[in-house]
Amino acid sequence: MKQTFGGIHDDPRAVIPDAVKSLMTSNQYVDMQILSQNAPRREELSNVETANNVIQSLAPRFLESIAISTEGLYILITQVEVYLRGIASVDDCAYSTITLGYRANPLFIIEQKREFRNQWTEAKIYFGQLKFLVTGCVHGSFNSSDTQAVLGASLGRNIPTNSYWRVYLASDTEAHIRDVRLLRDFTKKASGYKWHYKSKRFHDEGFSSASALNLPLDDIIAAAGSLLLRMMVNNDDKKEELAALLANSKLLEQINFKNPYADGNKTDLMELRLSKGKRLVVNIEMMVLRDLVVDKSLYPEMYKTVLAPRMKAMNNQVIKKKKFVF
Repeated sequence: MKQTFGGIHDDPRAVIPDAVKSLMTSNQYVDMQILSQNAPRREELSNVETANNVIQSLAPRFLESIAISTEGLYILITQVEVYLRGIASVDDCAYSTITLGYRANPLFIIEQKREFRNQWTEAKIYFGQLKFLVTGCVHGSFNSSDTQAVLGASLGRNIPTNSYWRVYLASDTEAHIRDVRLLRDFTKKASGYKWHYKSKRFHDEGFSSASALNLPLDDIIAAAGSLLLRMMVNNDDKKEELAALLANSKLLEQINFKNPYADGNKTDLMELRLSKGKRLVVNIEMMVLRDLVVDKSLYPEMYKTVLAPRMKAMNNQVIKKKKFVF
């Protein structure tokens, strides 16, 4: 790996592992530390508009970049989502606990996470008050032709956390799309920010994480829950669209969603054979259609029980179909 780290000046494509060369388009790569000369300053991040500008100038640079470890491992980054630490008035979705200080030079780390009995690892780039969380990647070893892919924040537990990594950026910024982040709570002010950056090339080939605000119609109740979140985040009145969507569900055909006050709806709702999560979705939908106030704590529960499992299944299907190979 010392040869690889040192040889990039002689052959910029030496940074690309053989297993993923067919996926790459750039012939020129530079060390991530080149960004240090434009480190984000706190005053540039103090309001949403200027923070957006800074993030837009930095986040696309990490797309289709290559992280390389001293153990000969690599991570080809296809997606990152951005969090602004320490300024809750701008980004109230970022964790308030600061585990790593604000760095003038970008740092790539593999960090172990734990929640209750669950453990996993995340790949992150810390730069100033910004955190770039890798949410899509292809990874493997320089010594192997095998590749693995990840969609979502968890890398699993196969990548060591004590390695030294360097990140090489494509000289030209890759085309990208923007989306909302992979949040568990969309009731916060910053939940609608499109601070999730995805390589357009990989996205167009189908290698892209599911979006909580745009779930497909093949599961109508989950899609309706997704529409509910979108209505809340964007403050949109789409009750007619919501009612029409629900009316297409065979599971709910006895419910009159176009007339939510219809006689018999309450009895029919109680008789529905639905999981606890999907019943919650339908109950929230009826409250919205009746213009009732919805307790905001119900939305994270809806996400946890219905939308998150649906998104995980979609992401797993994308990986199973090897959409990252083209």
